[in-house]
Amino acid sequence: MDTKYHDIIRKRLASFIEDLEAPISFSKAVRNNHEEIRMVMNDGYKVAFIMECVSMKQSIRVFREALYQTNKRIKLQSTSSTKDTPTAQKSDKQSHKMQNSVALSKPTNNEIPPQKEDVIDKWKNANVSDKNLIRMLEKNSISVETVLSWNCANEFQLSRKITEHIISIKNKKTI
Repeated sequence: MDTKYHDIIRKRLASFIEDLEAPISFSKAVRNNHEEIRMVMNDGYKVAFIMECVSMKQSIRVFREALYQTNKRIKLQSTSSTKDTPTAQKSDKQSHKMQNSVALSKPTNNEIPPQKEDVIDKWKNANVSDKNLIRMLEKNSISVETVLSWNCANEFQLSRKITEHIISIKNKKTI
C-alpha cells in the first residue's frame, strides 16, 4: 500500500529509518530523530501511519512510550539548563514575583471580595463564620432571618440548605 504520502514520510524520516536499521536501541533512535518525528506529527500524520511508513517492528504502545520519555527528557534538560544560569534564576524569580503581584491586584471570579466588618459581624450573629458561605449568602440575597429559620446545626448543613434554596429559586424562575 505505497502511496505518495508514504514516500513523503519516508523521505522526511530517512535518518530515523537508518537508525532503526542500525544496531542502536529503539529509544535512542527515537531520541536522535525526535524533532523530525514531532514535525511530521505536527503536520497531522498519526502515529500509526508513521509506523506503517517506516515499517516499524515495535508496537504502537512502545513507540508512544518512547516519544513520551523523550519529551520528558527534553523538558527536564531544558528546565535544568535554565536553572544552571544565575541570571536565568534571577529573571525567573523576578517574573514570578511580577506574576504574583499581578495576580494579587486582579480579582478573579473565584476570589472572595473583601467584605466589610459589619457584614461579617451580621453573619457571625447567625453562627456563620465561613467567608465562602457569607459570599454565597450575600450573592444570593439570603437574609439572616431566613438562615436562622433553617435551624442548621453547623455550616455543613447550612451549605446544603443554601444550595437547595438556590436550586429552588432557579426552578421557580424556569416555571
